[in-house]
Amino acid sequence: MIGSQNQGSRADDYIFEADDVDTQYSFLSAEGPARSSSPNFKLAAVSSRRVNGLVDPDSDFRPVAELERVDGDVIVAFLSGNGVLFHQALDDDWYQATVPSFTLNHKRGAKTGLKYRPLDAASPMGCVQQMQWCNSAYPRDRGCGPLASTYDAFLGAAPLFNLTSDEVHGVNSSRPFSSKAAGARLIWPALVLLGSPAASFDRVIANLGSRKYRSAGHTSFSVFGLSFVVLFGAVTIGTSFLLEHLLSCLSRRHKDRQYADLEWVTNGAIQLHRLAHEERGQSSWLRCDREVPINNAEALLPILDISDPHHPTLT
Repeated sequence: MIGSQNQGSRADDYIFEADDVDTQYSFLSAEGPARSSSPNFKLAAVSSRRVNGLVDPDSDFRPVAELERVDGDVIVAFLSGNGVLFHQALDDDWYQATVPSFTLNHKRGAKTGLKYRPLDAASPMGCVQQMQWCNSAYPRDRGCGPLASTYDAFLGAAPLFNLTSDEVHGVNSSRPFSSKAAGARLIWPALVLLGSPAASFDRVIANLGSRKYRSAGHTSFSVFGLSFVVLFGAVTIGTSFLLEHLLSCLSRRHKDRQYADLEWVTNGAIQLHRLAHEERGQSSWLRCDREVPINNAEALLPILDISDPHHPTLT
């Protein structure tokens, strides 16, 4: 037995109830209903919470002595097959599906294949949940509360967050509060974990003295900064585009750099292409002093002679 279920002044000898295996897998029998098209596992959990080192009377169950832990909450999870079949036998530490079963074709009334179903109606697994709260404003060796159950961890860490006794006990009320920012940082997550009626985010914010908190739902930015970046970028791009053309125009008006400018232009790829064609007698080119020379539309250009593949020429 894992524990007993609390029922007022009496205790029952069970903490979880599930349909037996035959009911969960009734479709395996000829008289049973057809199998669901999408069976899925069923998972349930019960917990035994610790408050001040003692079992909380409102817990789901009271564990037996062998399973009791004063430094954490005991949780037992139950996994039921609920109609799921396995193609291979499964002998896991938590879940066992080792009973061979033949699925039935209800239309033909014949067995169709060997599968495996669970051995038990529900497989339990016990866990111990421990928590610890730390305040990063303190040194590492002195800034953490005890590693304990959910409530005891919160209680032990309260002095590190400057919570008063009234504020600590107010967590279980409908209007928890803290007059200090450090206390508010502990109360809010504690409300969620302790399952307080005020665990709603909106109510928590409203009850913590109407403080302002940074939210990822809204973002502020500087309009001036954004405008400056856009304007400066546009001016830089425009200047880069116009500068070369402006300098080229000015150099043509001043003859002192004529040779250097013409040499720079003539060494361009298109100008070298023009020079090669003019050497073969094709001279109907215009704008020969510009970066892009223009050919007469009716002119015939030399073609490539590849009679010697290792030394192609224009003819």
